Amino acid sequence: MKLSEAIEIAESQATTHPAAKWAPKERTTKLKEWTKTITALDKSLSTGYSLVGEFCDKKKELEPGLFLVFTIFSGQRAIPKQIHQRGSDGTFLTDEKGQLITKEEMRPEYFEERIALLFDFDGSQVKLEHFTWLRRTRWAQQLWFPVENWLEIQPNIEAKIEFWQKEVLLRTDSLRQAQQRLEALKRQIATDTEELDPATKEWLQTAVVLGSKKATGQRSLEQ
Repeated sequence: MKLSEAIEIAESQATTHPAAKWAPKERTTKLKEWTKTITALDKSLSTGYSLVGEFCDKKKELEPGLFLVFTIFSGQRAIPKQIHQRGSDGTFLTDEKGQLITKEEMRPEYFEERIALLFDFDGSQVKLEHFTWLRRTRWAQQLWFPVENWLEIQPNIEAKIEFWQKEVLLRTDSLRQAQQRLEALKRQIATDTEELDPATKEWLQTAVVLGSKKATGQRSLEQ
């Protein structure tokens, strides 16, 4: 699963989270969004760097773990404001007591909000662990408790063990294949391909490899 797909799932789950009731009803636009893995806490820091991990590209293929999606979005909302009334000559109007006359009007106001989603990926499933609206300062500290809780419990540990067992087998096989292909290229130099397995022989016949060999032969003839 790619990170972009996991984020969509986590955001979908967030729509039914209790914190979703605080979402602005006005139309909003994303100003910034980033995602990082969370592997530890460093409480000697108060910034986002206290959440130890690596930033991730949305095209990244996910490995099991805890992920933070940090989003800043903006919008405009209409709020009531008391507006001082002016006369035709531009001066402020006053009542019989000399107090300024005001009238309530709805005026647009720009706003920004920040949210944090923490989701767990066990190798196949995405689960939203925490959703909160963030203050502007020391916002990372709002996430310390849910992160500590996750690090202590490590949910879906059996699924994660199964994922890594499969990954070890896949990566071991990939390494073995890479070693075979390296040996195949070395043997090609010595024109000894009789001992190669069928899969490696087939790979050796690719256009890239043959093209390189033909080009070397052509240079020899020209000399």
